[in-house]
Amino acid sequence: MIQSFYTGNTGLNANKEWLSIISDNIANVNTIGYKSERVNFEDLISSSTTSFANGSPKNIEIGGGAFAASTIKDFSQGALMNTNSSTDLALDGEGFFMVQDKQGITYYTRNGQFRTDADGNLINTNGMYLKGWSLDEAGNIAGAIGPINIPNDMSPKVTSNLALKSPTNLDATSTIVRNIFNTNDSGTYSYVNAINVYDSIGVSHEVKYYFVHEDANSWKVFGVLDDEPVKFTDANGNQYAFLRVEFNGLGQLNKVSLQGPVSSITGETPAESSDNGEFKLDRAASLPGSIVINSYNDGTSTFNVRWIDDGNGNIVDLDNNNQIIGSVDYDTGKIVINSFVGNGTTESLTVDYNYYSERIANGGSVTSPVLKNSVYIRKYFDGTNWNIVNWADDGNGNIIDLDNNNNVVGTINYSTGAINITGVSSVNQLDVVYEFDNNNSVQPDKITMAAIPTTNNYSQTLNTGGNPIQYTLNLKELKQLQSDFIFYAEQDGYGKGDLLSVSVSEDGLVKGVYSNGQVRDWARIAIATFKDKEILVRKGNNLFLPNSQTFTPIIVPGGVISKIRGGFLELSNVDISQEFINLITAQRAYQANARTITTSDQVLQETMNLKR
Repeated sequence: MIQSFYTGNTGLNANKEWLSIISDNIANVNTIGYKSERVNFEDLISSSTTSFANGSPKNIEIGGGAFAASTIKDFSQGALMNTNSSTDLALDGEGFFMVQDKQGITYYTRNGQFRTDADGNLINTNGMYLKGWSLDEAGNIAGAIGPINIPNDMSPKVTSNLALKSPTNLDATSTIVRNIFNTNDSGTYSYVNAINVYDSIGVSHEVKYYFVHEDANSWKVFGVLDDEPVKFTDANGNQYAFLRVEFNGLGQLNKVSLQGPVSSITGETPAESSDNGEFKLDRAASLPGSIVINSYNDGTSTFNVRWIDDGNGNIVDLDNNNQIIGSVDYDTGKIVINSFVGNGTTESLTVDYNYYSERIANGGSVTSPVLKNSVYIRKYFDGTNWNIVNWADDGNGNIIDLDNNNNVVGTINYSTGAINITGVSSVNQLDVVYEFDNNNSVQPDKITMAAIPTTNNYSQTLNTGGNPIQYTLNLKELKQLQSDFIFYAEQDGYGKGDLLSVSVSEDGLVKGVYSNGQVRDWARIAIATFKDKEILVRKGNNLFLPNSQTFTPIIVPGGVISKIRGGFLELSNVDISQEFINLITAQRAYQANARTITTSDQVLQETMNLKR
């Protein structure tokens, strides 16, 4: 009879534990990410005997009551609540967020209340760091799992790629332009548009692209930075003035080539203008057989002055009758030209070099060396075809071919160095450009384009205040159609930016949005799960740890086993109505066990009264 007291007491204790668990569930009905628990009861055996009377076994078992053997967690999904805070995160599916304290211990939680601290770390309400993988600029995982950090500012990025994208179009119906290109004269180009590029310190520079429709399917492309002409430099250090783009009959880009060897002047070379009509240009002395070209403006007309070396160190000039009209000696690198006075305007002179031959096989080449005393090459149009000659004017406006003695001949001598021409059955044209500024000085280089003549790409180097820019220009989507001009360009540089906001995608990509217009993926959130979640032990603050270090988590990126909902929080999964039912049941169970004790007491009292 005494045993019944203890049996009833175990019932009281067990149901008391259940009431505690129910109370805990109800108390956490509004706790973010809380997972409800239930009690697991197991029975107790006081005694057990087996009797084999009459040949068959009979069991006599007397129970010793019950006890709360364990608690079982309910890891089912909780409802999601919209918070409009981009760093509030909810797991829609399996797994746990991984957070790390300042001692380096990693905990697991479903509570997704995060924010950024002053250093750009994503932390929870307890200051623990949300863990994940850092990403490189291409969005690939770089390194091991660690605390996620979003920089508060973004360093500038120098432009490395620039592309003319579809629907960029050059109007095939635009007028053919034959005039010498001049940025100040809209009649010398067909179309212009601009895009900003960035140097290494984040300063933007406007690069303008001028398009000159020179032939039915051929265009010149000039670049200008800060109103200064672009110069292109190939791998051998040769400079060029522009690109030529050629299209097929369908308006598709067929060829891109470097054109226009440029004067080798570097830096600013001062020139002087005096009252006596003498104009001096400081230049390095020319080699015998070379040609010097200068451009002057008298205020109304542009003069293109051609000087030819006679091979003896003298510069000679030809009049319209092919007579030598004067000579000038070089003296310490200065060329003195009489009777021209600069008016301080900027003028450009373009000299076209061409070679045409049907006899050069496609893919073949021809090389011509520099010949002493040769005259430079010029093209002319006879109404049907372009023709190439060593040129001089016969006085009647006709172009004739001359030898070194001014006799008309039928051969061509190149004058500006060995020229290699790749064989194609078409005209290959090179243009040379010289330009002088408003102070009668040669302009210093502002842009250098290191160019490779391929169909689609070339690279460009900009020297801007000691912060050079080099990028690849992609033209492969450029078209020539019978429709309006369209310019659409993209480049990958940007200036410095300050962090404006942080967002998280469903697959756990942590994005930073910056004031420079850039959106960068900085990290990917790690999600941990366990084969048996019951090994997780509550550590308070909605944190869990495995009950043994031998239980290691399975770690995957966000979006694999669950989606991450930014701007949402997972509510407690406590079912309040079920808890009320459990509360009533636990109360009645407790009352019933208490009744067994009082009943046992009454029976014991009756037993004690028997001796009276």
